Amino acid sequence: MKLAVLILLALLLFGCGTIPRRGVSEGGGFEKEIADADLKIETPLESGAAAPPSEDWTEVTQHPRVMIEVNEKVDKWIRYFTETERETFRIFLARGEAYREQIVKILRSAGVPEELAALTISIPFNDVTALSEAMQHDGGQVAAVILEPVPANMGVVLPEKNYLARIEELVHAHKALLIFDEVITGFRLSAGGLQQVFGMKPDLTCLGKILGGGFPLAAFGGRKDLMDHLAPKGPVYQAGTLSGNPAAVTAALWMLEQMEKKQPHAALNKRAGVFFKKLQRQITQRGLPVQLNATGSMFTLFFTSTPVTDYRSAKTSDTQRYARFFHSCLEQGLYLAPSQFEANFISTTHTAAHLEKALEIFLTALEAAV
Repeated sequence: MKLAVLILLALLLFGCGTIPRRGVSEGGGFEKEIADADLKIETPLESGAAAPPSEDWTEVTQHPRVMIEVNEKVDKWIRYFTETERETFRIFLARGEAYREQIVKILRSAGVPEELAALTISIPFNDVTALSEAMQHDGGQVAAVILEPVPANMGVVLPEKNYLARIEELVHAHKALLIFDEVITGFRLSAGGLQQVFGMKPDLTCLGKILGGGFPLAAFGGRKDLMDHLAPKGPVYQAGTLSGNPAAVTAALWMLEQMEKKQPHAALNKRAGVFFKKLQRQITQRGLPVQLNATGSMFTLFFTSTPVTDYRSAKTSDTQRYARFFHSCLEQGLYLAPSQFEANFISTTHTAAHLEKALEIFLTALEAAV
C-alpha cells in the first residue's frame, strides 16, 4: 500500500485512508483488473488478447497508433472517420507491427498539424473503390485501416453488402492491419460485437462504453504477436493515471458476468427489431422524408429523403426538422440524443409497452417536424 500511495501522489491529496477500504485507484495492476482481462479474453470477440483496461476512450485508441509508429517500414495508415479520436491508441499499436505510418481517414479535424494530416488518407465509408486506391498510396505503404464497422458518431450508418469482407480482403492483401473501433458496437450488437455477427477477425479491436458498466473504462486487444509490442515485453509503453481503476473494473466485471449469465442480446434485438419494423412501416405509409437506419438495438432517424450510406449523405439531413422532432419528443416525455448525428439505443429495461409508447410519441413528433 505504501507503494500505491507513492504512485498516486499526483492523484490523491489526503491519501488512501480517506477513501473506501477497497480504494478507487491502484496506480498499478491488481487482482480484479487481471480477472477483467481474463474474462474479456473468454468473450466471443474474434480479435484475441486484451490489454490492461484504460480509463477513457481517447487514451485507449492512442496505443495502436504508437504500435504502428514503432514499425518503420511503412509510411501511411488508413482511418475511417468516426468524429472521435478513440482510435489513436490502436494506431500506435498497428504502426509498431507494420513499420508504416500512413493512415486512411474519412475527414480531417481542426487542430491537427499539417505534418500529421499528411500521414492520413481520408476516404468515405462504403466506398470499396476509394479504399482500393488508397491502399496503393506511396507504392502501397499503408500501415493500417481503421474504422467503426457500423459508424455511430455521424448517426448509425450500415455497411453495404460484402463491404466489410471486401475491406478485410484488401487490407490483408496489402499486408496492412485491420483495426475495428467497436467502442459502441462491442457488447451492443452481440456479446462478441459486430465481428461475431459478421464472422470477421480484425487484427486489433477497441472496446469501451458498455464494457465499463456505466463507469469510464476502455480496453483494446488483438493478435498476440501485436500485443507483444506492449511494454514490458515490447517497446510501446501503455499507462494512464486511472488505468485499471478498481471501481470501473468492478463495474465491468459485473456487466460481463451479467451478460454471460442473462444472454440478453437475442431478446433485446428481437424486441428492438419489432419496434423498428413498425416505425419504418409508418414512415413509408405516411411518405415522410425520413431515413431509419437501424441494426441490433441501435438506430438513427435521418431527416432526409436521401438514403444515408456515408458521412456526405448524412449531412444532407435537415437539422432544423430534427430539432423540432427532438423538442416534440422531449415535451411528450421521451428524451433522445439532441443531435441529428448521434445514435439512439434501446436497452433491456425498455419493455414492449415502453416501445409502443415511444412509437406513439415518434409519430406525433414526426408529423410536427416535417
